[in-house]
Amino acid sequence: MELDIVFDILVGGMSAAAIVVGVTAIVISLKVKRTLESTERQEVPVVIEDIPPHLKVIAKAPLFPNGMTLRDGVINLHPQNDKVWNELVTTFYKRAGDDSRISPYFWGKDVEEIQKHFLAALLIVGHTGLTEATADTLGEKHRHLNIADVDYDATVQVLVRVLQDYKVPWSTIQQLNPAVLELRKRIVMRTAAAPV
Repeated sequence: MELDIVFDILVGGMSAAAIVVGVTAIVISLKVKRTLESTERQEVPVVIEDIPPHLKVIAKAPLFPNGMTLRDGVINLHPQNDKVWNELVTTFYKRAGDDSRISPYFWGKDVEEIQKHFLAALLIVGHTGLTEATADTLGEKHRHLNIADVDYDATVQVLVRVLQDYKVPWSTIQQLNPAVLELRKRIVMRTAAAPV
């Protein structure tokens, strides 16, 4: 499952704070995974209680109407597909790569490696929420790209459409707004000129 690769992804090239966040998410994820397996994927609310107090959550994990986190809700919607998050991220990168506004950011980059990091970040944000340390790390990782506001917004729109295609409820998608805004502050480096 996706969780099996998260630790390897997080350790490679990330700060100590990001590794702590990742390990915390894995521990919580394993507890939730056991709960989900023991209830045979019944729809049960998941309570996230083990986030260490020193990790400041600046955007809570989005919840499905039944109380499941975004991460677990997607898994629950697709019980026969144990690679659903991998496929969702692959779909996102395919569509982003097809967008002429977004694709230049990937030129000359190891997209497969970027996808692994994005998967790890999305699983954390979708389950434990966005911590200040994770947001800061993501900001640092993207700073050199000089991302324009319109390009960031276009990328978010691609993600929203992919989540909708994977049957994520609109009310859950809307709960991503605080994380999107926090990341926007850290990732967007310039304002693009308005089209004439």
